[in-house]
Amino acid sequence: MALDDKIIELKLQLHSVSQQNFKLERKVNSLRTREHILTEELANLKITYEFSHSQITELSSELSQLKYQKAIINVCAKSEEAKIEVHLSNLDKHKKSYDILFNKERAMSAVKREHLKQKEVEEKEIVRQKMVKILEKNEQQTKAAAAIEDECVAIERECSSLMNRNKAIMKRLRRKLIETEDTRRELTKNRFSDN
Repeated sequence: MALDDKIIELKLQLHSVSQQNFKLERKVNSLRTREHILTEELANLKITYEFSHSQITELSSELSQLKYQKAIINVCAKSEEAKIEVHLSNLDKHKKSYDILFNKERAMSAVKREHLKQKEVEEKEIVRQKMVKILEKNEQQTKAAAAIEDECVAIERECSSLMNRNKAIMKRLRRKLIETEDTRRELTKNRFSDN
């Protein structure tokens, strides 16, 4: 009778072990499924991160180009200002020359004086028109520079937003990696404890 009881007890233990083994297999399958899902999520997050990184690189390149264009416009504006100064200086010298010539030839006839006056007025008008065009051009370049500067600010804001988004994605990636690692450790621990 003692042998039969021992056999029955061993069979019960075998059945219990089989049930535990079945439960563990189900748990392992569940964990493997979860690991697969986490791996896919990780891959998707990586793709999102790489896409965002690519966008930041492109925006940085555009920002550099816009800054270069702004620098070129500033150089052109200063060059035009220098031209205006030279032109005004030349105009002043020209006027003085005309004044000297006018004083020297004061005794000449009224027709000649009228002719000289008319010539001076015409030249001043031409210079004035040129100055108006130069000033209009400078105003346009100043507006263009301001527009580029506004665009630079907008791009910098967008870069900052993308960088913050990337930081959030990196935090999520780290958290997912830690969760995956913890799950693997728990699974390994359970396997060793079962053995």
